[in-house]
Amino acid sequence: MKVIEQEYVAELPLVGLSEHPENPRQGHDETVGESIAQNGFYGAILVQRSTNRIIAGNTRYRQALAAGASFAPGFVCDVDDDQARRILLVDNRSSDMATMNDSSLTALLASIADSERGFYGTGFDEASYSALIESATNGYDINGNDSFEDNYGEFSGVKLADRFLAPPFSVLDGRAGYWRNRKRYWIEEVGITSETGREANLLNASAAMLRSKNWKGTSVFDPVLSELMYRWLAPEGGHIIDPFCGGSVRGLVASACGHTYEGYDLRSEQIEANEANAEAIGIPKDEWPQWKVGNSNAAVYEKPGDMLLTCPPYWSLEKYSDSPEDISSPDTIEEFREGYGACLAPATAALADDAFAVVVIASMRHKGGLYDLGGITIELMEEQGLTFFNDAILLTPLASAALRGARLFAGRKMVPVHQRVLMFVKGDPQKAIEKLPVVEIMRDEMALASWLDFDGGGELPPEAAEEVGDELEDET
Repeated sequence: MKVIEQEYVAELPLVGLSEHPENPRQGHDETVGESIAQNGFYGAILVQRSTNRIIAGNTRYRQALAAGASFAPGFVCDVDDDQARRILLVDNRSSDMATMNDSSLTALLASIADSERGFYGTGFDEASYSALIESATNGYDINGNDSFEDNYGEFSGVKLADRFLAPPFSVLDGRAGYWRNRKRYWIEEVGITSETGREANLLNASAAMLRSKNWKGTSVFDPVLSELMYRWLAPEGGHIIDPFCGGSVRGLVASACGHTYEGYDLRSEQIEANEANAEAIGIPKDEWPQWKVGNSNAAVYEKPGDMLLTCPPYWSLEKYSDSPEDISSPDTIEEFREGYGACLAPATAALADDAFAVVVIASMRHKGGLYDLGGITIELMEEQGLTFFNDAILLTPLASAALRGARLFAGRKMVPVHQRVLMFVKGDPQKAIEKLPVVEIMRDEMALASWLDFDGGGELPPEAAEEVGDELEDET
């Protein structure tokens, strides 16, 4: 092994040294400065003797000066300009090409996460650690195995989010990267504009909130949640019914997933906006979802629903209209409950036997009290003959939560940043499940072409496909 001639100087004067003018590396001064402050200066600066230029350690040199140092450990080497450039390049490039073992990194960070100093001085922080945990657990554990813990050969370690669109856990993470990417697909690529057709400030936001770029004055149903529920709980080509259709999201996503859709809303302007959205996207008129003007307590659905998906008004949280039939208008929770049940009744009656229903709702505050609208929904659906089947939490983007946090917490109230996804079944749960297609997003060529970047090409190896099928059969 060739060793270049170099002299170690424990206290190399920093005065007179200069950064290499051809260094392409833009060092992260803040991280290095934090490291020096926390850990002390370690390693050494590598200097070309003939020019006093720093070949390696330019960022450490800057931060040592910034910390008030006059000396630092260094190696002074006897190399010509060409060799100095090569060392400079390979020192940077070898760092770029190195990779992390995420399992080992997660374990190492976990070992210091709860220490007194936390991540200070490591180059990591709580956000980057959380992102690493999310990557490690959204579909497979930190050992690289999916949650079924089966050996799928080449597919060992495949993410559940790629297999099922989202991990089938009781917490659905609307903040996760894969979820946000898919949501952008629906909004930016497909062109869903569900907030149109409503007043700009249904939520009665303050002037400060309205000035925030993160604030939307109306609630918008998540298209990814719609797609997820259709893929998980609707039979192929099924008919979706919705007693509180509101914006265009659930109807348009249903059409995109190969379903027909029939929904009711009190406001003609909302239906017109939904239809305008469908037209702008380019859907043929005879394939539009059926958005109907009318009170859902008197709805007459044209054919039995193979699935029900809806998001009712959160009592008085959003006031949609001045109509006395609007269930966001009642003064008391008893009146709301009565109107809410009356609106659900025709839809649950029209739902086919052995079919699923999904209601997305959350608790809300009214005149100082917190009302469990999810609990009311469960009671009403059970009164109408459905069985409570599954309960999930949808974590929603924080958006304006920071703006509201201080104001709400002054009254010791926490900002709600989640919704409940309540799943019911009418009839026999097993028979309802037997109607559903296998959920395997990787087998869906359309899905692969539209949103997944998967190197496997969309076809499972035969042995993997067989094992997946067996596993899903066992699960059901």
